[in-house]
Amino acid sequence: MLSPVVLHLAHTVPWAGHLALQKTYARISSRFVWPALYTDVQKYCATCPTCQQTSAVRRRDRATLQPLPVISVPLQRIAMDIVGPLEKSSTGYQYILVISDYATRYPEAFPLRSITTPKIINALIQLFSCVGIPEEILTDQGTNFT
Repeated sequence: MLSPVVLHLAHTVPWAGHLALQKTYARISSRFVWPALYTDVQKYCATCPTCQQTSAVRRRDRATLQPLPVISVPLQRIAMDIVGPLEKSSTGYQYILVISDYATRYPEAFPLRSITTPKIINALIQLFSCVGIPEEILTDQGTNFT
């Protein structure tokens, strides 16, 4: 009997994602057809233990969305992160310090040979000497940013 295997593969396996009735039915019906297909999918989704445990969680009231503050002054808040390690360039650069302004979305990139704190400070001094010092700097709090 093929239908239990198809139902399991279309709904339960990790890459299927425990989709609800409509999406599971659409996934199966695009490739398979049998009598009472919709009813079988409906029963399978209704008796799935994982879906039964998590469906109650989805019905709870969600917290209201909080508006994010609008940053309208350029370079008031910037974000920065390190990209890499990348393939070394001919001049030895392997990392990129990426800095983005929250107000204008202006990106700035600095190539780095290493990601030590002094190298990052030198790149920031280059930026700040041109545009000024921001009020806030957001990072992922990596050790090279402390």
